[in-house]
Amino acid sequence: MRAVLVFVGILRLAAAEPGSCSADGCQDLAAKKPRGRGGAFIQAKVHKAKVLHHAEPDVKVVSYNLYWWHVKKHDDWAGIQQRLKEQWPFDLIGFQECEDVASMVAKSGMQGMDFYQGPNKPDYNPAPIAWRKGLFQVLGHPGFEEIGSDIWGIRILTYVRLQLLQSKRTVLFANTHGPLGDCEEDQGKAWVKALEGKRQRGDAVFLTGDFNCREETPAMRLLTGYLANGIKDVIDHVLTDTTVRAHEGGRVEGYPSDHPLVWGSFFL
Repeated sequence: MRAVLVFVGILRLAAAEPGSCSADGCQDLAAKKPRGRGGAFIQAKVHKAKVLHHAEPDVKVVSYNLYWWHVKKHDDWAGIQQRLKEQWPFDLIGFQECEDVASMVAKSGMQGMDFYQGPNKPDYNPAPIAWRKGLFQVLGHPGFEEIGSDIWGIRILTYVRLQLLQSKRTVLFANTHGPLGDCEEDQGKAWVKALEGKRQRGDAVFLTGDFNCREETPAMRLLTGYLANGIKDVIDHVLTDTTVRAHEGGRVEGYPSDHPLVWGSFFL
């Protein structure tokens, strides 16, 4: 049971590194039919505040590209931290462009969160993850898979397997930051291969990320055939499989990041 308040955001398409912004990204998102078999996507948009009551576990998942180099240059950490505080509490979060997840967790009011940084600059594009210890038990160890590369370095998918303490449902939670300029089918196959290599029988899957690919590209068509539910917003998504039901989700203004913060609440 959770009261969910969604704030009005301004839709903007932005990329992950300097020079990757695209001026053609500012557009309205009309509702679209889901891709994949049995899928039920929710386009990220403004929702009225709603109080939700349901017997099943309700998990809130967040994806947020922090625009690290720019925020660091302008020393605007307080703005980023405030955006995270406004969305707290949540249960799973995938960061992109975050070089110090420990600092973000400590300074953004995310009490009780554990985290995994994964490989970092200068060779890798970091994609750290965090999860709420009071809700989940960690199964095994977090890790990462390389899924591509571009002029900014190696791109990865980070992951952790978790088990809900109350229901014992198992979850594979993953996060990625896709390469620039590669939205072909092989990139979609790389994401699916990385997930399939870590997913175990019975796992629900959540994949957060700045994919740097629009939903109509071959890479995203293939990926959203595999993860056919979730919340989508141009290139920033919270994706999940058909064993999980999204009941609410959307986007909020992410400034001082050049990306929105995308979130979804799901029944497990």
